[in-house]
Amino acid sequence: MRTSFFRDLDRSRTRVPTHLIRAACAEDPEQALRHWDLWRNSVHGLEHVEPGCARLFPRIHSVIRTCRPGDPDLSFLEETYRLTWFSNQRLLGALAQFLDLTHPIGIPVMLFKGAAVLGTCYPDEGTCFMADVDVAVARGSLNQLADTLDQAGWRRRPLETPRGSPIHQSEPFAAPGGEPVEIHWDLLRWPTRTVAEETLWETAETIGIRGRPCRTPSNEDLLLQILVRGFTAEKIRQWRWMVDSSLLIRKRPLKWERFHAEAVRRGVAMMCAEALEFLGDTTSLDLDREIVRILRNAAPPPDRAIHIHFTGEYRHLGIRSFFCLLRLKWQAAIHEGKIDPGIRGWARFFIMWSAIKLNRAFSWKLKTPPGPSERSYRPSIRP
Repeated sequence: MRTSFFRDLDRSRTRVPTHLIRAACAEDPEQALRHWDLWRNSVHGLEHVEPGCARLFPRIHSVIRTCRPGDPDLSFLEETYRLTWFSNQRLLGALAQFLDLTHPIGIPVMLFKGAAVLGTCYPDEGTCFMADVDVAVARGSLNQLADTLDQAGWRRRPLETPRGSPIHQSEPFAAPGGEPVEIHWDLLRWPTRTVAEETLWETAETIGIRGRPCRTPSNEDLLLQILVRGFTAEKIRQWRWMVDSSLLIRKRPLKWERFHAEAVRRGVAMMCAEALEFLGDTTSLDLDREIVRILRNAAPPPDRAIHIHFTGEYRHLGIRSFFCLLRLKWQAAIHEGKIDPGIRGWARFFIMWSAIKLNRAFSWKLKTPPGPSERSYRPSIRP
């Protein structure tokens, strides 16, 4: 059984919409149109493409509208752009309400993922599709924030975690208008090493959202998050992470030494190397291959063995790698406060975790069926 996005890559490279991705990532309009035509000739109708591809249409829309005002696909692209813009306005409005609640009580807020990239790299609020708004707060502020949101009429949404897992890395909320806002306290989900997040806040930058100050991760931390979370997404084949990464690399200054150090510290050096290599091969982005080589060689042997297990042909996990992976997840459970430290907590966690995954193909997370909002591209717009 293969459940990881990594394992499916080798078999699905022929299905990767390379020309569509290159059209969305291209800086030159002529190059974007050339790749768009090559991809468009391979599909029968824009209404039936997979959601991961449809989420790139708002990015293509501006090029088609400027260079080909009479294109027959322009009306459909215009519709997706307007729906995306309207949906983003609702999400950003919910974010503004969230900031209005957190600022008076002194809780700093940081934007994650799509919201952070939209505020720093995209030229237009309608060119970047967002399913929800991801924000982060300090771990010590979670209880106070939850009480404040409950009093303001925000409600908790169902939590999606691997079946039987004692750990979760986010709390999904819904604004009074129904807009989804997901609250995080760590930069990355599994697979990660348990690390302190002080440097994340110390190196953060400040931007304005609807006239309100808000923090975003440093360029290095943001790229790290986009690569890991986008490259390991399973419920929908996420291609927008490639556009986000290419825009971030082209438009924002990056300190590759710090990026390398953070990837090693968090135990995702091999994953970032794979993601950057795949990004460079697919988008023709001018990336220094030396960065990929350094990242790949920097991973310690246990991390490399676990990564090869997840990304290569399926085989049983070795005893050493199994206990290394188990130790990492046990430390994460202690870090989350879900498991007591010591022998008793270790025994409880080992029994619980092995009962779930010992006789299965290991994966970063178990697949869950897509929800209603993930079965189609168009966002649900309530009156």
